[in-house]
Amino acid sequence: MSFHSVVPVMNLQVKLLSKFGIQLIHFNPKRKEFTLTYSTFRNRIKIWIVLISVAVLFFNGCYAIFFREDVPKMFVEVFTIATAPALLVTWKVLLYPDPFVSCVNMMLHFEKNEFRQLGFPPHHEVAFLSRWKLGVRVCGWSALAISTFVPPGIMVITLYDPSLPPFYGSLLPPWNDGANLITMSFHIVVNFYQTWIIYVFSIPFCLTVGHLLFGNLISVTMYVTALIRSFKYLPTKITPTEINFYQQVEILVSHVNLCFRPSVLPAILLYAVSANIFCVYLTVSTKFDIQEHVGNAIFPIMAVETSVALLGFGLVAGLANKRSTACIDKMKRAVRSKLLDLRKIVNGLAPIKIRFGNNFIEVSTPLVTTGFCAKSTVRLLLLDPMDGFIFRN
Repeated sequence: MSFHSVVPVMNLQVKLLSKFGIQLIHFNPKRKEFTLTYSTFRNRIKIWIVLISVAVLFFNGCYAIFFREDVPKMFVEVFTIATAPALLVTWKVLLYPDPFVSCVNMMLHFEKNEFRQLGFPPHHEVAFLSRWKLGVRVCGWSALAISTFVPPGIMVITLYDPSLPPFYGSLLPPWNDGANLITMSFHIVVNFYQTWIIYVFSIPFCLTVGHLLFGNLISVTMYVTALIRSFKYLPTKITPTEINFYQQVEILVSHVNLCFRPSVLPAILLYAVSANIFCVYLTVSTKFDIQEHVGNAIFPIMAVETSVALLGFGLVAGLANKRSTACIDKMKRAVRSKLLDLRKIVNGLAPIKIRFGNNFIEVSTPLVTTGFCAKSTVRLLLLDPMDGFIFRN
């Protein structure tokens, strides 16, 4: 099945996190599900050290933006903007992992027990599932690649410019030609500690966004699509199996909304939209020189990354809403008029809605967000960058 195909990748990320000293969850091969690791006092102390250290990076970046003139402010602003929502997401996952672990296990049990009851023909199942498996695997391997290679990249940037804010090297005496051995030793030790912090911070963030959010959404959309395709073999009637299947999908989506709706998903969308506007503006602006600082190479990458994330997330979540509406309409037409109990149950079904705050994502949401980002970028290009504070170098 699609979500089962990325369990080894998730387990690899969990083991990688444990190698850095944070015991969060582990995979039970006998029960074939993820279970919470008993949280010791030492483990919680490490988690709080990571969260406080990342908060220090954020406040150090804010200080550099408003009170320092000798720093590349564009790089500092983008990194600081990205740190705030990522800190919120990681804080929720590290301190309160129970609902997220339950969400993963519900998805695994659903695929194992409920999804097989639709009874797809073998040729239909293989052709249908292969495309969705590819999408889930792309999300999983992308999350693993980002959490593995981004921290060493940041380490290279800090070695190139040890006093670059918002990193910890900017809080130490500058490493220049006149620096003594003690100052250089402090910078090296702090750099390794900072790399450990970023590894522990990035792994749960990528695990949450890549696997739990994008992987779950792609799987849910696949389930609804599979239910619609199963109606080809039941053109004139509907059985309680299809209704129960859709109700189970509704429960899955309700748990996804429970995990992401209050703060995690709004923080991710806020980061993606703001970072996309800022990075696209800097990438296409004629007054921006990518060779001015080694950290400027991150702007084109983040521009592409946030654009793909906004389009992909909005498309999949909107597609789930659209196809669930079509699925309910087909069930209402297929249910027999004599089966009053089934008709009442079908009339009580609701379309799937991926919610953030008081809103939900529909099929037109990607166009709205893309249009807003494009209009905001054009407005910034029409302004003189020297007139705004946040664009000063």
